[in-house]
Amino acid sequence: MTIQLLTFQTRVALAIVAVVLIAAAVILSRKGRGTIASILLVGVVGCAGVLAAEGLVALTVRLAAPRAADFNEFRWVLLAPWGRRGLWLGVIACGRLMAYF
Repeated sequence: MTIQLLTFQTRVALAIVAVVLIAAAVILSRKGRGTIASILLVGVVGCAGVLAAEGLVALTVRLAAPRAADFNEFRWVLLAPWGRRGLWLGVIACGRLMAYF
């Protein structure tokens, strides 16, 4: 079973951005710029949160879905349980996600 919400390149990019932001925050905090360092650390938490959320969604689906099922962001939209409103929100989310690539 494959459960893919983010591509491998996106996961690696998020991890790299998190590491760069941590390094920049450490450097800036040592120079006395604590406010900017705090903002960068919020970005680190955001990157880590996206990676963790994807992992939790994948774990939840893996536990609940049949073994032969394949899921990606397009399938999530078509199987949205929230009716037309959910379908449109899913289309917007996928469109925004594809706009980054």
